[in-house]
Amino acid sequence: MNPNADLPLEQQFKVKVFADQIQNLSKEEVQELVVDLYQNSLVQERLFKQMMGEYLGLSQSMAA
Repeated sequence: MNPNADLPLEQQFKVKVFADQIQNLSKEEVQELVVDLYQNSLVQERLFKQMMGEYLGLSQSMAA
């Protein structure tokens, strides 16, 4: 199953460009990139929960 099949063509292109850009990274650079990506996904999750909490009228403590 190709996970890119669910992405619009523009996003598939961005994935390809990203894959090309990281092709020659060292192991240490890849590890740093993965940690950064994970941290960004956690920030995105927190912001999403915060926005959903505001949209649904939930308190800050319930949205976290």
